[in-house]
Amino acid sequence: ILGMPGAGKDTQTELLARKLDAALIKSGDIARQYAKTNTEVAHMLQNGELIDSTIMNQAIENTVLQPKCKPVIVFDGFPRERSQAVWLGKMLRENNVQLMMVFYLKITPQTALERLLGRKRADDKEAVIRHRLDVFEAATVPVVQYYGDHGLLVEVNGEGSIQEIHKTIMEDIL
Repeated sequence: ILGMPGAGKDTQTELLARKLDAALIKSGDIARQYAKTNTEVAHMLQNGELIDSTIMNQAIENTVLQPKCKPVIVFDGFPRERSQAVWLGKMLRENNVQLMMVFYLKITPQTALERLLGRKRADDKEAVIRHRLDVFEAATVPVVQYYGDHGLLVEVNGEGSIQEIHKTIMEDIL
């Protein structure tokens, strides 16, 4: 599931993973875990930057290839750059895993700002949020276009209620 910061990726991926009895791989959790022991990653997070692709790709691959990883996987917020999308497709194919669909929770920047300012997380300061939205536009919108070009993208109106969004996602899966 892709979407700008504040689009509801965490909530929707948790609901979807639970409903499908799927593994849930959250790039934000991985990044925050790395930030505890890596000052460079911590600095990137504090400034609203994307984590280096080499670090993130390796962490994603390690998680996907764990024996305890379930056969169905829901990714939260990954890939965030076109190169990561290309890499992910290749890595999944090499491991006989099929990418079924990519959901894009579409919201306005104003909605994102309001939601993020309301959640009171340490990295949710207005200047950092605005920078994260700019980074999303520059880095992740090409990912959305990439998956659209490959016929995998399902655009979902992320402005609705949690239940409405989840219902739309489930209808697209079934």
